[in-house]
Amino acid sequence: MIRTLGTVAALAGLLAAIGCAPKDDGPRVVAKGKLLDNGKPYAYEAPKGKGGAAIPPPSAGSSGTGLQIQFTPVEGGDTYYAAFNGESSTFEVKGNDGKGIKPGKYKVFLTVVGGPPGTPEIFNGKFNRDKSKIERDIAVDGPEIIIDVSKPAG
Repeated sequence: MIRTLGTVAALAGLLAAIGCAPKDDGPRVVAKGKLLDNGKPYAYEAPKGKGGAAIPPPSAGSSGTGLQIQFTPVEGGDTYYAAFNGESSTFEVKGNDGKGIKPGKYKVFLTVVGGPPGTPEIFNGKFNRDKSKIERDIAVDGPEIIIDVSKPAG
């Protein structure tokens, strides 16, 4: 029995040495913040489609219909979706595995997804991937992230 445990321990050490063990990518943080409009909680008003049907209220995360907040590292990499709470106008970015995202500078995009065909974009494309000027630093134990759509660079 002891010989078997020793063999298992040696094998585990060998695998770790050659890179088969889980890799530590450094610290991560669940980024939290508020979406504001002119200093006040952002009031999501569902735009109307051609037939007068409103887009449902914001949904949490990237699936479904509603307001979508995306964070992409300025230097490139994966895009992370924030879970947005329309009632409190708050959001959290938990990363793909729920353990957070790496600290660094992120470009932020705001869009509305879903809705009937012909539904207008509530920000007129101002905060999409091509035009958004919103960038925020994410730090471990950093301050709450504030995104004010009336002062996006702030």
